[in-house]
Amino acid sequence: MTREDSIIELGQWLTTPAGQYLLRWEQDRLDHAVADIFGFHALQVGLPEMDGLRANRMPHRWWPPTNWSCPSCCPCLSRRTA
Repeated sequence: MTREDSIIELGQWLTTPAGQYLLRWEQDRLDHAVADIFGFHALQVGLPEMDGLRANRMPHRWWPPTNWSCPSCCPCLSRRTA
């Protein structure tokens, strides 16, 4: 999705008081959800405004660059269109 295709400028909205409230609420829920997940590698894709892996204990945590997009050969694209 390109910036022109976006219906809502989410990043901009997240700077509003309501957006900040939502980020704090979601961060609290994510912290509880990922705290005891076992593994060695964790990947957060999307929503760079939030540290979704903050409470995770995995030794290797990764975030793709903000300008990253899924390549056309990626299997996730075929599942989405099926």
